[in-house]
Amino acid sequence: MIDPNEVNNVVKSLLAVTSQSSSKLNIKTYLGVKGMRTVLMEALEETYKTKKELLIIRLNKEDLPELDKTYTERFFNFRRKYKIKSRYLMLKETKFFDDALVEKRIFPDRYESSVGIYIYGNCVSFWFFPAKELILVIENKDLADTFRNNFELMWKNAN
Repeated sequence: MIDPNEVNNVVKSLLAVTSQSSSKLNIKTYLGVKGMRTVLMEALEETYKTKKELLIIRLNKEDLPELDKTYTERFFNFRRKYKIKSRYLMLKETKFFDDALVEKRIFPDRYESSVGIYIYGNCVSFWFFPAKELILVIENKDLADTFRNNFELMWKNAN
């Protein structure tokens, strides 16, 4: 069950960060596996459209829910066709789909986090999967650029 207070606290914190921003702010929430599929495809489309790399911070060991075979094939065909590159910061035991378009770096287990972060185009999404089956997507150029810069700092310090 999703705790509305937890979501409200995250939103309030993020609104405080973006209140100084001159770019637009759009917040959406997605639930369950259907929401996960929607956000993943939107991330690919936004990455392709903006030509900004897909950056992922997944510092947890829990598996995401399985997606159906048709969706998975569509997702990877889109990535290959448009040569969408991505970089992952992850724990050693985190499962992910490895291919030539993906780079990864490993963080020590002490940095484990229950929230995944995907940075793409002008969006940042916060994945509360699998515990909450909730994804919060914030579209804001300044916020995305800030998270992108933070990712680069983390990338330089990862193995």
